[in-house]
Amino acid sequence: MRALLVLWRYTLTNALLIAFIAALASGSHWIWVALALAILIGGAADEVVGDDAVPLNQRRQLFLDANLYAALPLVASMTYFLFALLAQDDSTPGYRPIIAAVIGTGYFYAVAGVTAAHELTHRISNSIAFFWSKMLLAFIVNPTFEMSHVYGHHRNVGTYNDPSTARRGEYVLAFILRTTTINGSRDGS
Repeated sequence: MRALLVLWRYTLTNALLIAFIAALASGSHWIWVALALAILIGGAADEVVGDDAVPLNQRRQLFLDANLYAALPLVASMTYFLFALLAQDDSTPGYRPIIAAVIGTGYFYAVAGVTAAHELTHRISNSIAFFWSKMLLAFIVNPTFEMSHVYGHHRNVGTYNDPSTARRGEYVLAFILRTTTINGSRDGS
């Protein structure tokens, strides 16, 4: 039972993303509901389940990989429905929850897109995984992450040359500025 609960954790993001896509397709107040559920349930479920100590076998690896690779079509679908919602005629009476749609899309770009892309980026010998990560990273307009992360951050992790590592005594806003500028992210992230 515990193993199923742990596996559900890896499906939860995609399940919440599917609910958000359905809400976007409806174009109604359900977008706020799906966004609230994603934010409230996602983090809480991760904390309740805890760390994953279940041994990885081939069947489990296929399940986890399927969830990673599902991120791209789901993120693409979400983006399509966001633009469809934004393109609706403004003269149409009714409630258009654009704010929730934009916030939710950004949230799922980070939670589903970036997370899956980050994992797939580490598979540098797998051309499909590498391509999939580049496609996911295109949605967040950071297609060079896979190279800078693997060959920059991993090579320099924890050193002064790693822009993704906070320096001793560094003010948090200075760290954010340094890690999010073009010069900072060019060296690895």
